[in-house]
Amino acid sequence: MKKNMAGQLAIAYKVFRCWVSEYQALPDLDANANAVAIQHIKLENEGWERDSGVTEPAEPSFSDQVKSVRPFIPEDFLVS
Repeated sequence: MKKNMAGQLAIAYKVFRCWVSEYQALPDLDANANAVAIQHIKLENEGWERDSGVTEPAEPSFSDQVKSVRPFIPEDFLVS
């Protein structure tokens, strides 16, 4: 699954018979050590295909964005 910059689903895949073949847990963390913690997982599968039901959404046009923006009116911020 991949999302575009707007957070919309753009690409998806179907994975068949998937299982974990390797796994490495996080090591004990030490606040005094200058280290990087890495977790590792390796997945195996028996095939995959692109989900044709998911299509990339159209980019919003500039005119669509302008319609949703309310103009700035200074009088709205005046205190009486």
